[in-house]
Amino acid sequence: MFSNDIIITAILLPAIPLMMNTFTSRYSSIATLIRKLHDEIINKGNKNISKNYYEELKILKKRIAIIKTVQITSAFAFIFDLITIIFLFVEKKSIADFSFVIAVVFMIFALLLFVIEITLSSKALNKHLDDVREI
Repeated sequence: MFSNDIIITAILLPAIPLMMNTFTSRYSSIATLIRKLHDEIINKGNKNISKNYYEELKILKKRIAIIKTVQITSAFAFIFDLITIIFLFVEKKSIADFSFVIAVVFMIFALLLFVIEITLSSKALNKHLDDVREI
């Protein structure tokens, strides 16, 4: 029968892929927005671009970098969580404990980046609201 250590470690398993899936969706949405902005600015030769668009593009670039880091960090958290389960299964508790701590640290880092990315997302949306207020 499984020990409580494996059960506790396994609780983290569904959270990590869920977070990775969420950020894949965010990445896809941002990529679509960037392509749309690129089309408006470059391909259509729109020279009447608001200063806020350029600021939003800077924010989008930061968000893409953060999302990439969150995805990588979440992947490492997932790997270390799986390694923890393997070491618990072969009864190497001290290595499993160390691996689990690493997994949790990676997950905490990913969640902190998530907060930063949400903040940047709100900042980008406020740029759109600033454009509307100017009209």
